[in-house]
Amino acid sequence: APRPAGRLAELFPELELIVHGGVNFAPYRSRFRELLKGSHAETREAYSASEGFFAIADRGDREGLRLLPNAGVFFEFVPVAELNGPDPNRH
Repeated sequence: APRPAGRLAELFPELELIVHGGVNFAPYRSRFRELLKGSHAETREAYSASEGFFAIADRGDREGLRLLPNAGVFFEFVPVAELNGPDPNRH
């Protein structure tokens, strides 16, 4: 017989980190909070695509993402004031 689902803390007592990305996590946040009751595990967001990893959260939830400039991905920065211009400067 299948074992009933439980909290992640019961299933994985040594769980420390859950990395998520690719979708908006907001709809799942409350459910994960419930599943993680009794656990010291934290969640961190990663921003990636087929080209590679661009950024990752290295602090608490909603504290932003840190760029990964040495991950083999080319970054190009355009001043906000020039975003819709015909020939914006690229840095």
